[in-house]
Amino acid sequence: MLLALLAAPFWEAKDPSKWTEEELDSMFTHSPWARDIGTQLYLASAQPMIDAEEQRRLRHSRKPGLEAPPAAEDDWREYLATNRGKHIVIAVKVQDQNVLAEAEEVRRMEKDSALRVGKKKIRMTGHFPPTPSDPYLRLLFPRVAEPGAKQIRVELYLPGVTMPFRGAEFDLKEMSYRGKVEF
Repeated sequence: MLLALLAAPFWEAKDPSKWTEEELDSMFTHSPWARDIGTQLYLASAQPMIDAEEQRRLRHSRKPGLEAPPAAEDDWREYLATNRGKHIVIAVKVQDQNVLAEAEEVRRMEKDSALRVGKKKIRMTGHFPPTPSDPYLRLLFPRVAEPGAKQIRVELYLPGVTMPFRGAEFDLKEMSYRGKVEF
């Protein structure tokens, strides 16, 4: 039992291509990069989450009868590839794909959503809307260095949900992936 407690987490011990479906599920729900705020939320800019998303996409694309991902998902992947390290990206699962239909709600989300890294409060700079095959709203925040920061606090306004103000905290010391803090 002691050996099980001392064993490295699967994301450190195994290549992402070897992660099981259960392990992938746990990356999005019970890993240091994911939180339940009444809906799923995770740090989409963290390398382990990028790896988990890619494994999900690859496995989904291999299933017979499934179409290629829509252009909006390709836009997200292209943006991530060309802007790696420039933003902290928060992905939030939304149930209603039309939550961003009201311009006033989008403005409020942009105004009232922020990250706190150490003592710095960082405003959102953009977003990628959810799609029918990817139900995650992705919020972009500039990556600002704060020496000595110990956690990231997410403060969100989520359009179209009951109690739209949501928050989550991530401890940086827990977010080690292959010897490096990832967020």
